[in-house]
This record gives sequence, structure tokens and C-alpha cells, in this order.
Amino acid sequence: MKFLYPSKPTRIYKVTMIDRDWIVQVKKDGHRALLCTHDENLDIFNRYGTSLNSSRKFDWGWLLDVLPPDSLIDGELVGTRQANPPNKIAVWDMPIYKARDLTNVPYGERYALLRKVLLNKNNIEHDGMKLLVLRTLPVKDYLKFWNTLGPEDEGVVFKNPKATLDWDLYKTRKIVQQLKLKIR
Repeated sequence: MKFLYPSKPTRIYKVTMIDRDWIVQVKKDGHRALLCTHDENLDIFNRYGTSLNSSRKFDWGWLLDVLPPDSLIDGELVGTRQANPPNKIAVWDMPIYKARDLTNVPYGERYALLRKVLLNKNNIEHDGMKLLVLRTLPVKDYLKFWNTLGPEDEGVVFKNPKATLDWDLYKTRKIVQQLKLKIR
């Protein structure tokens, strides 16, 4: 499976207006983690393509029973910047599903597929480790997230659900289809 570089959200102070049809998600405070399932293996990479398999303090192999085969799922290892080792992976995108390239599919549709695939699973927790699918809200309701941010949260990310091509074969790049508002 080819490696895809995820985009980085642009800081919100660089944009003056967000469309009403955008959505918002909590931005977790952790390290970017790309979960790649292939040939009955799970590889975890950072945003630059460096393997995180040997540096993991937990065995995430149980995710092979949960994640679809031959897929790439974008998320964040949570707990690595706090006192505890990472015990959660929060996910929000699936640009490859069962070897099918979805990068030309609008983000909102990819997110809906990710929720459908993962939220129908009964076992997304194992030995104190969790896989979380981040919720979205309409942009007008972002204060519902903002007012409840906790120690594992870094802020919120506004996303254009119609955006495509937010993945690249060659490098990580900033895009204006995702905007972050950080509290720290």
C-alpha cells in the first residue's frame, strides 16, 4: 500500500470566514498516527512516514480484529504528551478502505464510512486501550465542544466536509479546508 501524507490544518487566525456547512471536531493533544492494515499486519506511522511500531509502549495488534483490512486510517495517539503512555487512538478519516483509494471522495463521505465501519464494532477497547471515533458537530455548535475541552484536548478543528485531495503522495502540506483553533 502506498504511503499518503496527511495535510496539516491552517491556524484559524489566517482565515476570516467559515462556511455554514462546515463541521467541527475536537483536536486531541497527542501525536499524529496513521494506522495501516495490510497482509494481516498493523503498522502505525507518524505524519512523515516514520514507523511508530517499535516505539509503542502498548501492543495495538488487537486492532486488526476491529479495523478493516488493507486500509489507512488517520488519527492521533493520545497520552504521549501527558504523564501516561498513549492508551487511546482517536480517529477521524479513512483515505483508503479495503485497498480502495478514497482521496477523491469528499471528507464528509469518508468520515461517514469510517463511523459506519467502526461504530458497528463491539470491541473497540482492549486491556485499558481504546479506539475512539471523534464526533463532529455543525460549525454553528462549536462552543459545545469548546466549553468541554479537557486535558487531552488541544482545541478544535473546523473542516470542510466537501473537501477532497487533502492527502499527498510526496509531502505534508497545509490546507485551508481544515482550520485549527488551539487553546494551548
